[in-house]
Amino acid sequence: MRRTLTALALAILATGARAAAAAEPRAAEARYLDELLVRARVQGLAEDPGWIRLGHWRKKPTGWISEADGTRFFRSLRGKTDPLAELASTLRGFFEPAGDDPDAHVQCRFPARLQFLAERLGIDRARLPSPACPKLERFREQTAARSVTLVFSSYYLNNPVSSFGHTFLRLNKAEEARAGKGHELLDMGVDYAAVPDTKNPIAYAVKGLLGAFPGRFSRMAYYYKVRTYADAESRDLWEYDLAMTPDEVRLFVSHLWELGQTYFDYWYLDENCSYHVLG
Repeated sequence: MRRTLTALALAILATGARAAAAAEPRAAEARYLDELLVRARVQGLAEDPGWIRLGHWRKKPTGWISEADGTRFFRSLRGKTDPLAELASTLRGFFEPAGDDPDAHVQCRFPARLQFLAERLGIDRARLPSPACPKLERFREQTAARSVTLVFSSYYLNNPVSSFGHTFLRLNKAEEARAGKGHELLDMGVDYAAVPDTKNPIAYAVKGLLGAFPGRFSRMAYYYKVRTYADAESRDLWEYDLAMTPDEVRLFVSHLWELGQTYFDYWYLDENCSYHVLG
């Protein structure tokens, strides 16, 4: 009987030791997260222009509000109107263990936020989980962006949406667009446009003016845009190379990935293609 009790006590002690060993890394992660949250508050990072632009928040008389309207773009329930709550929730998400779907991890959904916060807070990536993010990596491989060009397509009166022209982007596989002219058709075009649900011209105009269409970012091969605008519609394409460093290009591409999971209410007169491409 005494030997049985001794074995049972040893088993309980061993289980407790294993639980304590497993809890220690979690406790260390919690302490590190608290440290990062304090750093962010001390730096006032929630109102840093870089963070504000990543969340597309705008200052209104009543406070902050994000122009992004899709709920998946926010981690916090208050994220649309509270940059600080969204920052804290994003940081916490970085420490969550990877689940069955690695692409659903916060690091995979918000790579631009991760890059920005890691730089500003000096985050030690080795102390974070390392989800695989296969869809994100495939997106980066497909774009293979080394520079960015702003493209303006001249007006086209046969299409009311394009009566004042259209603005979109090109992700170049060459460091300078001019140097890569021979391969530009293989580059990636990035477009922001309304997603209409009607072909009625009157309803189209009314909904476009009242912000009743969702606006979304999309990507396509650049040759498709050239075929549509230059070949089919005989529109001029004006190209302006953007002066961006490699880190800025990487941040830019990462943020485009983030925008793929949300939408913006499309307003023809103000929050249109040019407005959000500029943003």
